[in-house]
Amino acid sequence: PPPPPRPLPPHPAPPPPPAPAAFDCNAGYANWQAGWSAPKKTWCCSKMGRGCMPKPPPDPFNCAVEFLTWGTTWSAAKKTWCCSHHGKGCGTPPPAPAFDCNAGFSNWLAGWSEPKKVFCCHSMGRGCAPPAPAPAFDCNAGFANWQVGWSIPKKAWCCKKFGKGCGANPCPTA
Repeated sequence: PPPPPRPLPPHPAPPPPPAPAAFDCNAGYANWQAGWSAPKKTWCCSKMGRGCMPKPPPDPFNCAVEFLTWGTTWSAAKKTWCCSHHGKGCGTPPPAPAFDCNAGFSNWLAGWSEPKKVFCCHSMGRGCAPPAPAPAFDCNAGFANWQVGWSIPKKAWCCKKFGKGCGANPCPTA
């Protein structure tokens, strides 16, 4: 006799129906900017690509570029736009700076005039003279015991510069 038929495996349960959409993104779409709530705009934009706020256009001018000389380098349109949108370039422009502290900065020590160095150091902190080098020795440190406590180079330097540590001998010339 033939073997008995095998039982069919149980069918898996059908998947549950999809959840209904939180919002109907077609309803009221013709007037979505004024007629939709903020949550509906957010949901429809992220799920359906509808009701998204347009991105603002990029600024037509960069108000940081040439701001220090805006009175002489900006066009009238740039002055108007930057003033109304960023509060820059409004009113009477300041006088043009006496010197351009960016020009020639890579060689300021040798290439700038003294008036330009003074102006740029005071107005922009550029082109300031380097600080004087620290003295080779502190001639006050250990002076009470200089005869045995100081090295020969320190005695020579302090004697020559400040007349300290010379003793009865004439100052060394080293």
